[in-house]
Amino acid sequence: MTSPSPSVAFITPSFARDFERCELLCNTIQQFVPQGIKHYLVVDRIDYPLFSKLESPSTVILIVEDLLPWWIKKTPFRSRFWINFKGLPIRNWLLQQIIKIATVLSIEEEIAIFVDSDVAFVRPFDEHQFFQDSDVRLYCEIDGNCDWMQEHKKWHQTASELLGLEPTPMPAPDYIGNLISWRKSNVKRMCEHIEKLHSRSWMQCIASQWNFSEYILYGTFVNRVIPESSGHFLAEHKLSLNYWEEEPLSSEELKLFFQKLQPEHQAVMISAKARMQPSVYEPYVENVERVKKGERPKEVSVTM
Repeated sequence: MTSPSPSVAFITPSFARDFERCELLCNTIQQFVPQGIKHYLVVDRIDYPLFSKLESPSTVILIVEDLLPWWIKKTPFRSRFWINFKGLPIRNWLLQQIIKIATVLSIEEEIAIFVDSDVAFVRPFDEHQFFQDSDVRLYCEIDGNCDWMQEHKKWHQTASELLGLEPTPMPAPDYIGNLISWRKSNVKRMCEHIEKLHSRSWMQCIASQWNFSEYILYGTFVNRVIPESSGHFLAEHKLSLNYWEEEPLSSEELKLFFQKLQPEHQAVMISAKARMQPSVYEPYVENVERVKKGERPKEVSVTM
């Protein structure tokens, strides 16, 4: 398999508690993604010794602290906040979203595909789902769930304010999911647009927010600020089969979950919040391809 054009890279922010999930993701990327596509793992400096064993010619580890300006610092102990010398402390959840944007700006590749640690590929990477001629896929559920999810409403409001737009009418599009693809050139335009409007760095603008979604910010910019020149096409179908609940799945429930895989699904996501060890569902991940090849499925026994 050869790498698609234009240049593509995967980006995965992670941390020590998700290492085993990230290891499974890396293994499935090596199995199913064409050689030549880089996978950037973005971790705190304190977690680098653990993640360094995942480094390879195609797996590159970036350090969070190296992507941040001087005025954002890690506390000397593990904490839910980062020190912000230009404002209030920054929550880890918000900083991870800032880091996604900063990572896209730092890499050479034009197309960034975000894939979280709790995702695993189950089929070969299908570039045809990401590209239509020179346009790149942007996940966008036009009448998304934002009309009834209060957090989504707030994220859309923040995005509109940051981009100098009138509030997004509800129900608003949903841009949040897995295997989300962006263009670096658009991210650069988005950050410059924010800086011009607010007369300070894009990172300062986002760091001062309480309700924020990087995916909704980018999607709003593409659809409402540069719709004619974004280089994207909109797609509503999801590329991964997702389990978002916080309860672990039993053996029978796992079996039924994987039976829901559709042809367009390239991956599965079992949320880390479900508190399931990757070793529990890894055999199911492997069996998807084994069954496709007509091979005997692995025996699966689930111990919680």
